[in-house]
Amino acid sequence: MTKEQIKKGIQKEIESDVFIDDENSFRMGASYILDTYYTPLAESHSELVEALEKIIQMNKQHADDQYGDSSKADSWACVVVARTALSNAKKITNEQP
Repeated sequence: MTKEQIKKGIQKEIESDVFIDDENSFRMGASYILDTYYTPLAESHSELVEALEKIIQMNKQHADDQYGDSSKADSWACVVVARTALSNAKKITNEQP
């Protein structure tokens, strides 16, 4: 699900009567949005973080097998990109309510 699809879905829910009726309906609508959009994204986030960690681990093992030094993988592009993505993922996780 793209960011744009999420925005459109949330906008659609905001414009619906669910949010306008009363405070209880607003809470139900907000809960719906969290269940529909946030939960699947959080689950995907965890899977992607695990995949990035595995990429780093596999490359370090390859460097150890090939060169006898796992630290050589630290300069490989795929490891650098994976570490940057992990760092960004941790920032996003820390910003969540």
